[in-house]
Amino acid sequence: MRRQPRAQERVNRRRIREGTVVENHMDKTAVVAVVERVRHAKYAKTVQRTRRLYVHDENNEAATGRPRPRR
Repeated sequence: MRRQPRAQERVNRRRIREGTVVENHMDKTAVVAVVERVRHAKYAKTVQRTRRLYVHDENNEAATGRPRPRR
């Protein structure tokens, strides 16, 4: 028997991240910097890691400095 998905569950199970738009010079593409706090394995100190991810922007609406969710 297969379980039916609930209304609030997402069909697409990918992680949704939020970041800040860093670049929007390309056509239909923006670069978003996502800051992630990770605990260091050896020293147990919280460390910030930044990833630059390319996101699709169909209407070129993303402006530099604005927060944007990445899907």
